[in-house]
Amino acid sequence: MQNYHLFETVTKTLSALPCIIGNSLILHSVRVFPQLHSTTYTFIASLATADLMLGISVLLDTSLEVIATHSKNYTFNGYEFLCKSVEFIGITAGTADGFGIFGITLERFIYINFPLRYINILTKRKAIFIIVSIWMFCITYTLLGIIFSDMKINPGMMCQVETVFNTTVTNYIWAPVNAFVVIVVLCMYAKIVHVAVRTSREVRQIHGPKASDQSTSMKSNTSSLDKKSSSEKKITKVLLQVTSVYLVTYFLGLASKIILSKNKSNASRWFGAFATGFWYTNTWINAILYAWKNKDFRRAFHTTLKACWKTPNLDMERSVTAQEVSRGETKW
Repeated sequence: MQNYHLFETVTKTLSALPCIIGNSLILHSVRVFPQLHSTTYTFIASLATADLMLGISVLLDTSLEVIATHSKNYTFNGYEFLCKSVEFIGITAGTADGFGIFGITLERFIYINFPLRYINILTKRKAIFIIVSIWMFCITYTLLGIIFSDMKINPGMMCQVETVFNTTVTNYIWAPVNAFVVIVVLCMYAKIVHVAVRTSREVRQIHGPKASDQSTSMKSNTSSLDKKSSSEKKITKVLLQVTSVYLVTYFLGLASKIILSKNKSNASRWFGAFATGFWYTNTWINAILYAWKNKDFRRAFHTTLKACWKTPNLDMERSVTAQEVSRGETKW
């Protein structure tokens, strides 16, 4: 095993554990805590599901690579099925990860540009429909690619699935679609930043010098609206940071593919390994951003982790006197 390949494998494996823990916390928080039951957090949960699947696929991929490295028989019964299953999970999750960023950006784009009609334009039911459509598309594309594929097993390396129609689909269908999605995300990203900056300037111009002239009643009437606006601004900033991290890793990976297609030197392979490892860090850094920048997620994470580490005192709970049992005052 080459050093650059070892570096890529170790980086991916080290990213798997925080990825699984962080995204499991996100999904649990969105499911349990009522303050996270909104359209925005529905898209966040979809992205966390894709990242969680990527973390699981990395662990399975590494396990198969260890088997291939230390086993003399690379084609034992079920190995091809395991390889295709791992590839299916990884490719589906990676595709859904990109479309998840698209969904989050679309949701923020609608909220920023149409704040008064946002509730009617993008209901939670419509958001679920968009998310289900994204996952169905990703599953269908990946499943077709895995079905019409051949196995290529190299000694000492993981199984590699070579798609029969790989050249046609990748060059003429998937690559343009993927590029189109990224371009749309970039356009919506720029529009969101532009509107947010313009709105902040207008608010400062209106309320800045005249803030002292406002009456107490006006301030009390607008306090709840200001809190909601401030919360939406914060979640918008967090999601813009999540999108920024994804775009950086995407263009870094794209650059590595272009370089490797033209030059297969040792330096270019090291750059490709670094780009791949850095891309996998994108699967767990979102949980850190949510916990750091979002108060609702921070509270949810704290409550969940506190409940996990809390050890109940069974002796105190079971210290029931015979008199309480006879009166029926116990809670058993």
